[in-house]
Amino acid sequence: MSVTPTFRQPDPEEPGAFRLAGDWCGSPVQAVADAFIASVRDNPDSALDLTDVRRMDVAGAWAVLRALGPQPELERVKAHPDHSRLLAMVAKADASRLRKTPPKSAIRAFLERIGKGVAGVVDETYGTLAFAGRLMVVTGRLLSDPRRIRWAPCFSLAERAGLDALPIVTVTTFFIGAVVGLLGVNTLRQFGAEVFAVELIGIAVTREVIASAPDELLLVRVAAEGGALPAMRVRLRREDFEGDRPSHQASLAGDRAVLSYSGNTAQGGVRYACMAQVAVEGGAVRIDRGDAVVE
Repeated sequence: MSVTPTFRQPDPEEPGAFRLAGDWCGSPVQAVADAFIASVRDNPDSALDLTDVRRMDVAGAWAVLRALGPQPELERVKAHPDHSRLLAMVAKADASRLRKTPPKSAIRAFLERIGKGVAGVVDETYGTLAFAGRLMVVTGRLLSDPRRIRWAPCFSLAERAGLDALPIVTVTTFFIGAVVGLLGVNTLRQFGAEVFAVELIGIAVTREVIASAPDELLLVRVAAEGGALPAMRVRLRREDFEGDRPSHQASLAGDRAVLSYSGNTAQGGVRYACMAQVAVEGGAVRIDRGDAVVE
């Protein structure tokens, strides 16, 4: 059964001390809180005696702290140890709520980010080196005594990382090949070489392009993994303008193919002209209908 919270003004036998009694818990505290706080603040040097308080919760502790002022002095409170700890906890929480963090300057925030980044790199490096060291120690111990190797977990891990991963690896490889094929066939169609889309998917091809405006030179290097370059055709063409008389020539010069293409006017002038040389390493080049074919 709860007892209504009450308080008494200081008596002549012990001046300056308020005596609290009852259960300072929950909503009943609100009925006496305002009068209690006003009375204590009218006597700023008074002490509080909580020894007759049966129970106290956060609401009661909050009322006591409000009565003591913005900066409560818990030395003025005489209470049971449990109530004293509750008052200290609520006072600490209230102080942290009222404490405002000063704004940080941009330079300080920037330096803090740099410091945290450097500290993170150091921690990652230390963790990596520690893991590598432990791995080397364990490997050395197992090599010195192979009987300590637990083969059952090794095969179980190999199964999970190998056989169980085949479905996701297959699906991922299929979609990567589909994307590469879609992009590659659109690019090869511009040169009339979409039939080589299969070789494009099966062999990874690297293309390097170097252009020099002063020399009017364009250098293209195509390389494939393992040196096995898929068959390709090099052709010099452009859209014909009205009145153009295009002409092209192709010839072999040793291990290279030389292509030329030009457009002449009706009066015999040259409107445009270009020349290409095709050199192959690890393959052969031949001329077919004015084009250089790499095999």
